[in-house]
Amino acid sequence: MKHTLQLKQRLRAGEHVTGTMVTIFDHPEIAQIIKNCGFDYFFVDAEHGYLNYDRLSALLGYARLCEIPVFMRLSCISKTEIGRALDMGADGVICPNVETAEQAREIVRLSKYAPLGERGVSMTRPHTGYQKVNTPEFMKQANESLFVVCQTESMIGVNNIDAILSVEGVDGVLLGPNDLSQQMGIIGQLNHPDYIRAVDTVIEACKRHGKFCGNSSKELSGLDPWIAKGMQFNQWSSDVALYMRAASAGLAAWRNRD
Repeated sequence: MKHTLQLKQRLRAGEHVTGTMVTIFDHPEIAQIIKNCGFDYFFVDAEHGYLNYDRLSALLGYARLCEIPVFMRLSCISKTEIGRALDMGADGVICPNVETAEQAREIVRLSKYAPLGERGVSMTRPHTGYQKVNTPEFMKQANESLFVVCQTESMIGVNNIDAILSVEGVDGVLLGPNDLSQQMGIIGQLNHPDYIRAVDTVIEACKRHGKFCGNSSKELSGLDPWIAKGMQFNQWSSDVALYMRAASAGLAAWRNRD
C-alpha cells in the first residue's frame, strides 16, 4: 500500500505520472521490466484481453514486491470482477465507460471497505500478503491507498463529468480516446475541435473537484498538449505496441544499414 499511497501523494502535489498497459505479456517479471524502464505505474487490460488468472495473480504479487502500482482495467462494473481484482492484489481499478454518478457510486461501493463502501472482507488473501493484520486498521489504510479510476469514453460521460467527480471515493478519470472519438463520429481524429472541447471539459471539471485526469496516447509527444493543460495520470502505449515499434524500427534500420 505504501507505494500506491506515495503515487497518490505525488498526484495531489501536482506531479505528472506516466504508465503503460499490459495486454498479453502477463509473465510476472514484466512488472520489474516496466519499473526498470521508468514507468510510474501500469495497468492490466482485462477488458479486451484474455488473461490467465493464475498468471495474473502472480503478476500482481510480483508488482507488489517490486513496489510499482498496478491497476486492473475491468470489463464491467461487477462485484465479482472488482472483488477478485482487489483480493488478488491490484492497487486499484479502472472501470470502462462510466457515464453516470450512479455507476461511479457503485464502483466505490464495491471497491471500498466500510464506511465508504461494502467491499467483501477476506483477509487471508494476496492483498494482505497472507499476513495477520489488524482488520479495522488494514481496511482504513486500504481505503486511503486504493485507486478508483473512471474511464470517460462517451459524450454522456463528458456531460455528466461533474456529477461523476462529485462522488466520494472517485480519485480521477482516464480518457478513452478511441472509444470517445468513435462515439462522437470522428474516430481517430484527436485534433478535431469537438474532441478537444470534450477533453477540455473533463480537464476543467477535474481541476474544480481537485481530482486527477489523464489520457492515452500511442506517441509520447501526443501527451504533451494534455500535460500542458493539467493532465497528470497518463498512459503511453502498451506492451505489444512498444515491442512491435522497437522491433520494427530495429529491423528496418539494420536492413537499410548499407
